[in-house]
Amino acid sequence: MVFYIIENEERPKIVLMQFICFVFFYASAFENVAATMGVMGKEGFYAYGHSILMIFNIPITVPIIEFLIVYSTLRVLKMVNIPSWSKPFIVGLMAMIFDFSMDPVAIKQIFHTAEGIIGRWCKCQYQNVEKFQDENV
Repeated sequence: MVFYIIENEERPKIVLMQFICFVFFYASAFENVAATMGVMGKEGFYAYGHSILMIFNIPITVPIIEFLIVYSTLRVLKMVNIPSWSKPFIVGLMAMIFDFSMDPVAIKQIFHTAEGIIGRWCKCQYQNVEKFQDENV
């Protein structure tokens, strides 16, 4: 992605700075607030599992994926002849559609570890994967 931006953007330094600011200041702050509120409200309601690279409570891949969705949608809209005022609404709609399609898939990512059964979103206290899957269908 970085090489694509460097080769194809008119001002690659600005786009890369936008990427860094979006990932570390905007998306990660929003996701951390949401995860913290989920832990405060209901145990395990909205939490991420542990990853190698984390920004406080969220894996770094989450804000990077959010940036890629926004950036790719803006690149597509750059080629389409539509009014500028409609672009933020279309980008928001596309981000929402991607989020609605990725969340159900991410919830089903379950695997065994020494700590128990782990899902991408939370640590589950179940001893049986089938029981967990049956309850979350």
